Amino acid sequence: MISFEFFRKELSKWFNENRENHFFRQDRTAYKTWISEVALQQTRIQAALTPLKRFLDAFPDVYSLAQSDEESVVHAFRGLGYYNRARNLRKGAKFIVENHSGKMPATYQELLKIPSIGPYTASAIASICFQEKVGVIDGNVKRIYARLHAVNQKITSHIFNKNLETFMSSFINSNLPPGDLNEALMEFGQKVCVAKSPECSKCPFNRECKGCLEGKPEEYPVRDQAIEKVKVEWHVLIYKNGNKIAVEKYKDFRFLKSHWGFPSFLNFPGSAMESSAGVKNKIDSAETIGGLSHTITHHKIKFVIYSYTSGVKDEGYEWVLIDDMEKKLAASCLSKVWNIYKKQLDLPGGGLEPPRD
Repeated sequence: MISFEFFRKELSKWFNENRENHFFRQDRTAYKTWISEVALQQTRIQAALTPLKRFLDAFPDVYSLAQSDEESVVHAFRGLGYYNRARNLRKGAKFIVENHSGKMPATYQELLKIPSIGPYTASAIASICFQEKVGVIDGNVKRIYARLHAVNQKITSHIFNKNLETFMSSFINSNLPPGDLNEALMEFGQKVCVAKSPECSKCPFNRECKGCLEGKPEEYPVRDQAIEKVKVEWHVLIYKNGNKIAVEKYKDFRFLKSHWGFPSFLNFPGSAMESSAGVKNKIDSAETIGGLSHTITHHKIKFVIYSYTSGVKDEGYEWVLIDDMEKKLAASCLSKVWNIYKKQLDLPGGGLEPPRD
């Protein structure tokens, strides 16, 4: 088994030489760390940097976030996906203002009481900002641990996670800054011990790593069999009246609940769903102008986009000026749909690729 002293020493050396000087690491505060850690979960870091900076510019402190309305928070979060995180950040900010006078709690256990903060985020804030010796566990950490020890238990099993917690408790228990150790481990997983084609030749632990010595590091960690994604056709109606476009706030729709979007019709295997009454009838008489593919956690979506112009303004929708549409759409998949429509009409900005979810 690899020596913790050796592991910390070599990892710290690697981090000092390879550490990224991301903007959220500069002039660090607990608030900035909280927002960054939540935003960077389930999102590739390079894709997340621009929308994350935009969000922090819009809400630079806990008071501005707590006093905001939900729609503006979700819109500022565009490009980061999984928008319930944005709503929960706002709830968390209100909780901190109401219960802690706007000051972030300094311990892991107190941080866990805040909406939007789970074990991962609480560990990150407590260790990075308050030097509490608590290990951060994310996908990178799980992968490194599993490869180092060639762990055969499934990554979702109780024994895997219990043993990982024990490993991290020993790893973090040293005189070195716990936040630096946690960040070093996660960044090492992002750059060297990556999921596919790990850089074993550049790894300072390749003589101790059992996965590497076996010649099959990519087989770790052991995962559950992947669930096949459900294929869905999402028919989107761009309904135009003069210089305005029809939008609606999705309520009982299958996707993007509480988001503003275009009238839509979904075709699932064996079932269908309309976002609002009468959409299917309009789509049947509309012109098809394009499509795109989009994948989310459990669904593989094929968008089919329709253009429909009418002199009648349906009262069931809200009507938004064409020039204001970007301000209304938060989800990147709908921004892509809108860009295809703009390109078809030769409008400014048509065809530009927005940030991915």
